[in-house]
Amino acid sequence: MSDESTKWHCLDCEHEFGKYFVDIETLELPELDDFIPLKLEFIIGGYDLPSRYCVKLEGDVLKYGHVYNTDIVAIIPTRRKWINFKNKLDAIGVWKWKKKYVNNNVLDGTQWELEIVYSVKMIKVYGDNKYPGSIDPIDSNQTPEFKAFLHALGLLLGGVKL
Repeated sequence: MSDESTKWHCLDCEHEFGKYFVDIETLELPELDDFIPLKLEFIIGGYDLPSRYCVKLEGDVLKYGHVYNTDIVAIIPTRRKWINFKNKLDAIGVWKWKKKYVNNNVLDGTQWELEIVYSVKMIKVYGDNKYPGSIDPIDSNQTPEFKAFLHALGLLLGGVKL
């Protein structure tokens, strides 16, 4: 391996991309406060899910479980996981999500709430059978943006599939 070695390649087309080694000059170590939110709460559930589940940050501990169940899992994410999570939020464009996503054409379904507060930005958003990135007013399917958020949150929780 050398400084020019690639990190990934496609098995189908053999395209190579990403540097295996990062130049030390380009590395910046951000302050931890910039990557651990002051508040993180997420609740989702409804008709098509067996029950409502939630994620809540308490101090440096993330608690995850079903709302009506006492089996709550407590996780302390690593610094790297917090940094990855914040970077994914930025990449997904979470900070530009509207305050409400509502589909009035579905009576039952899935409701969700998200609140994230960092020292310099925050989002508080609610959804009722509709998700960020949805163009069709009557489509109640989860969008790629919302699925990407669920995936990022699942990774922060240690690989939980949300």
